[in-house]
Amino acid sequence: MSRFNWLGNLAQDRRSVMTDLSGDEPCSTQDETANPERCEVEPEDRSDWSKDADRADLVHRIYDTALDNSLWPDMILRVFEVIEKTQADPVSKEDLLDIQRHFARALSLSEKMLALENSVELKDRLLDHLGISMIFLGEQGELISQKDRSDKQAYVPNPKFLPDRPEVQDMISASQQAEGPVIRAEPGGTMPAQILFSRRQMVSRSLPQGVAWVLVCVDKTAEQLADHVGQNFALTPAKTRLLAGFLRHGNLRRAAEDCGTSYETGRTYLKDICQSMGVRGQSELLQYILFSSPVIPNDSPANAETLKTRQVLQHDDGKTLEIFTLGAQSGYPLIMFDALTGGALDILGYPERYQPLLDRLGARLIIPCRPGTFRSSFRVQHSASDYAEDVAMISERLGLSRFSLLGYSYGSVAVLGAAHHLRDRVDRITLASVFYPNYVAPNWKEMDFFYQIASIIGRRWPGLLRRVIPFLANSILHNMDNFCDRAAARADCAHEEAILNAPMVRQRSRDMLEERISQGMDGLIQEYQLIAQPLDVDLGQITAPVQLFHGMCDRINPMGGAEALAQDLGQVRLHKLPDMGHAFIYAEWDWLLKAAMGQPFDIPAATRRGLLTSG
Repeated sequence: MSRFNWLGNLAQDRRSVMTDLSGDEPCSTQDETANPERCEVEPEDRSDWSKDADRADLVHRIYDTALDNSLWPDMILRVFEVIEKTQADPVSKEDLLDIQRHFARALSLSEKMLALENSVELKDRLLDHLGISMIFLGEQGELISQKDRSDKQAYVPNPKFLPDRPEVQDMISASQQAEGPVIRAEPGGTMPAQILFSRRQMVSRSLPQGVAWVLVCVDKTAEQLADHVGQNFALTPAKTRLLAGFLRHGNLRRAAEDCGTSYETGRTYLKDICQSMGVRGQSELLQYILFSSPVIPNDSPANAETLKTRQVLQHDDGKTLEIFTLGAQSGYPLIMFDALTGGALDILGYPERYQPLLDRLGARLIIPCRPGTFRSSFRVQHSASDYAEDVAMISERLGLSRFSLLGYSYGSVAVLGAAHHLRDRVDRITLASVFYPNYVAPNWKEMDFFYQIASIIGRRWPGLLRRVIPFLANSILHNMDNFCDRAAARADCAHEEAILNAPMVRQRSRDMLEERISQGMDGLIQEYQLIAQPLDVDLGQITAPVQLFHGMCDRINPMGGAEALAQDLGQVRLHKLPDMGHAFIYAEWDWLLKAAMGQPFDIPAATRRGLLTSG
């Protein structure tokens, strides 16, 4: 019996746990002595296992990580050390199995908590998207808590939306006399500024204890709300106008007067609207309009430049491939494979930043979205060579005869795979913050957690990789500032620290990662699986000139990998960038694009901090 059983019976099937975490078939649970080379009988004397305290500490770490996902990096490294030692000790198989059972259970707990956090965050972000603030009031109109798009912390009032105390009392008094919610519009305005619901009217919303009134504040005009409802439910123009008047005044008689119709006609219209929407009465009508996301319009105007930047192409088998593209269609094509988060050159968020330089260079930047990310269909890939299929399809659909390739960090793998198979069409290759999967740093334990995942965990325990990636991605989404703070604190140069501390970089990195995994985690997991294996291409057959740019303070991808790739490729120029780290591209993209286009460039001193962080 394992000595960790005091934590409770958390075991899963031994076979599934071992297979999932190691990728190999586990020891048989039917006869553990059948194969003495793989399974050992636990001896009675386990005095040589003298690190019980360390083992117990590891188990505690595993469950602590289930509560705080920011602990994943340190915990995974500790698990690696323990399992490596256990695998070398044949008498410790049962303890290894027990640790893995705890690990699997902790992952399950973490998944459930993350699902709950995602549900809560989704509601908060829905309020933000809809432009709605909700203020919860007690019996006397006292503030209990607030959920607000500009301040999502509970129990903090927002003076912008909270009326003066007399106005609160007036609305409460009116609500006590009215059958439906009370609407208080801004004088002379078109917006239903505040809508007060009683607890009785919100009976289906499961309000917190002590809440007697809910004050909902909306920043959509009555016309915006009514027009969107009219489109969704095919309302006639006359009914849409009446709905707008009702939302504006909260009074059917005044709404009918605004529309130049009789009160009885207005009642008929409102009854028809409720029937079309499947609701009963004014209270349900307002709640449906306010809290149903398909009904609420998104009044943020679509960014025309962003829409033009995104295109969806189609493979012959019907699978889609999204690309981001910026620059004149007649420009020379530069195809870039970004790092896993996909935002180093953020042409979606800030096309105006890159457009002038691309125009001067006569360049057209094209960024493919890997399978299963953004709006690209998931397709099974087996090696770096498979990326050539995407590049070939892009070339065919866009009519590109020749092009150059740019890769950042883990995008280096995709670039090398495509360059090998399409070498007759590639003019030049540029790689920044180089990742070379054929090289493993001897000091890998000192490298960043991302490198440890790609180069160590992914190779030795592919099953463990499949478990870790979803939780790591969710950890970053929920704790982007914590991750950036941690990375900035460990940065070896001021240039890297400045980039990681830039609010713009943090927010956009989170936004891009979130959209990248919007289809699920399969695409991201597959990317890590591909970069975790050695290249399947003959680098000696790549004939295009290659330039490598690598920060000497890079903690994610070691300089040794860039040096090894330069040696294996042959005719390569390696630029070692003093006082720059892994993320230098975020600030130094201007001269890097010139280099990728084969234009003259100068590398400025790292003290410049680049265009992004200063802007």
